[in-house]
Amino acid sequence: MIKSLLKSKTILFYVVLIIFLYSFISYAYTPDYLMDLDLSAFERRYQNIKKYESDIEVIQNELKAPDAASFIDGTVIKKVLVKDDDESRLNKIAITIDDSFTDKYTEEILDVLDKHNCKATFFITYKLLVANPHRVFEIVDRGHEIANHSMTHPPFKNLHVNRKEWELSTLNDWVKTLTGINMSLCRFPTGSYDKEAVKVANKYNLYPIGWSIDTDDWRFKDLDKIYHHTIAQKVESGSIVLFHNGYVFSKDLFDKLLTYYENEGYSFIKTSDLIYKDNYVVKNGVQEPIK
Repeated sequence: MIKSLLKSKTILFYVVLIIFLYSFISYAYTPDYLMDLDLSAFERRYQNIKKYESDIEVIQNELKAPDAASFIDGTVIKKVLVKDDDESRLNKIAITIDDSFTDKYTEEILDVLDKHNCKATFFITYKLLVANPHRVFEIVDRGHEIANHSMTHPPFKNLHVNRKEWELSTLNDWVKTLTGINMSLCRFPTGSYDKEAVKVANKYNLYPIGWSIDTDDWRFKDLDKIYHHTIAQKVESGSIVLFHNGYVFSKDLFDKLLTYYENEGYSFIKTSDLIYKDNYVVKNGVQEPIK
């Protein structure tokens, strides 16, 4: 009886020891940015999106969304009207970079941005965030800013309002949890949105940002074609230029176009520094200050 009891205690001791060692090792090798993250809570929240997959009416509406928005809403900022006496914005343009679902070329793009003393705005998705959270820290540490480009990159026009809220608010929560950053800007994927999408952005204190110059790098995928297509578009103080980060030619494209803009007399600031935060109106995508 005593031997049996001692044997049971010994087994229990080793079980507890194994569990302790496993927990300690798992914790020791957990990245810092995941230490206090409630993954189970996020997974439960993520499953909320599944209900839309069985909602035929919602899916049919989503499939009607175009690749690019035909609806123009005045509160999406595509360019800033810069007055001649506004020295902080005069001869300044914003370079914006949409996450193309790969981090392969981001490092060399960051090096080119450093070369041109260009502080850019990276519109990121959930995939980039979880694929390499350290890259997000690097982007910020090198003087750039990150902004909300949604969780799963759907066109927002005609999306169910709950889906719109989930796409923006969940990414906001993730970025806040992992980095401590409260993002203040968003961009609707593919430029597709409606009035409701803008209201959702406003609800989460996000300025919706468009663009006035589109490199179309995703479409042409040829350095010379992209370059000539881009410089044919009028650049001026307050312009917002759209790039992507996912192509083998991206490094050379950034270098060539940033050099061109510098030779035209422009320098670069973050989008959040370019736009007005209050006392403004937006007319046909152009943000104008109100004196």
